[in-house]
Amino acid sequence: MRPISSLSRGIEVYHRRNLGDRLSLSASYALANVEETVTSIDNVNVPIPLTTSPTHGGIADQRHAVNVDATYRPWQS
Repeated sequence: MRPISSLSRGIEVYHRRNLGDRLSLSASYALANVEETVTSIDNVNVPIPLTTSPTHGGIADQRHAVNVDATYRPWQS
């Protein structure tokens, strides 16, 4: 695959909350979109050309991503 251009757009929301001195929670949500435009795609298995739209989603595109984290501190420093 030979990309000639790519476009990525997205937004991320992050929130952290302390629940007392020893426990905290954080969470995030990301919405992203990646588009690539290619001139050709090489088929390495057989010599038959592949047909596809020249503009398509990126290989590692993660449209929706959610992360949640809990942190516990057994003692204060």
